[in-house]
Amino acid sequence: MMRSSFIVVSTIAGLLLSANVVAQDNWPRFRGTSAAGMGSGDPPVTWNVETGENVLWKTAIPGLGHSAPIVWEDRVFVTTAANSETDKPGLKIGWQGGTGDPAEDSGTWTWQVICLDKASGDTLWTTDCAQGEPEIKRHLKASHANCTPATDGELVVAFFGSEGLYCLDFQGEILWQVDFGRLHSGPWNAEELEWGFASSPIIYRDKVIVQCDCLNTGFVAILDLKTGEEIRRIDREDVSTWSTPAVVETDGQTQIVCNGYRQMAGYDFETGEQLWTLSGGGDVPVPTPLFAHDTIYITNGHGRSPTYAISPDARGDLTPDQDQAEVDESNGDQLPEGLVWYQPKDGS
Repeated sequence: MMRSSFIVVSTIAGLLLSANVVAQDNWPRFRGTSAAGMGSGDPPVTWNVETGENVLWKTAIPGLGHSAPIVWEDRVFVTTAANSETDKPGLKIGWQGGTGDPAEDSGTWTWQVICLDKASGDTLWTTDCAQGEPEIKRHLKASHANCTPATDGELVVAFFGSEGLYCLDFQGEILWQVDFGRLHSGPWNAEELEWGFASSPIIYRDKVIVQCDCLNTGFVAILDLKTGEEIRRIDREDVSTWSTPAVVETDGQTQIVCNGYRQMAGYDFETGEQLWTLSGGGDVPVPTPLFAHDTIYITNGHGRSPTYAISPDARGDLTPDQDQAEVDESNGDQLPEGLVWYQPKDGS
């Protein structure tokens, strides 16, 4: 029996709203357009799933998926992984799942992309992308479908880590798939643990960009959206990360920005050249880099949890003295050129 979960307001803020609220923006990828995490409309600030207050609809989704939904016009796309043998895949939350041990699941899993009608919540189609025993175990707090899909309005790209990258049309047909092999994600100092993959794909200029920082491999891949052909691979030297890359577009250059522990870095989109680098972040990086006010912001959220503000024109090694106290723009001459300011701990 497959476990059923529900899409509710807390996971699709801006979709399951009172009937008179209409979101004005598409939400095409993790954290929305440009990863800014902001949309338009006037969503309610309170809701109640049990009573239906400010809930337009709710729809049962089989399996377990921690990926976020995406929206394009009248359609909502979600991913999930369903287990054939249990209706309780062993998910733990809070401190219950803090041991670091992976989940010991058995049975066959099915990795799915599901398309829903935004107005009614009706399931328009479900596509099974892969089926079998997972190549990698998952964290007790996580699922086997952690990566948020992405769309350009015509195609949908879904990444299931070791189970592959898939491109579907809006009718649910798989157009191509790419197998990157076994992607072993876990803590850098305990390679026997397996925590699952979580970096989401992004679409930019008819290209798909994926960041694969794992214990057994590390790279950024740029693929053709129409065909799945790999155009460029950028090698990375880092431990496992769970961060989604960002694309930073300025007048002079477009770069791919990756979070990391040993290698936070910016890469030229056209050539793959490393433009700048930083080391010494939190040891299990998750947050996506952000770009605002002509500045790149990176934080890590574990261990030391530093925060960096970086000029998009930065070049070379920007790593500051790790023992240096907080430095801001008023005394930024103490920092490498291109590092606008630096907070060594307590990032969020």
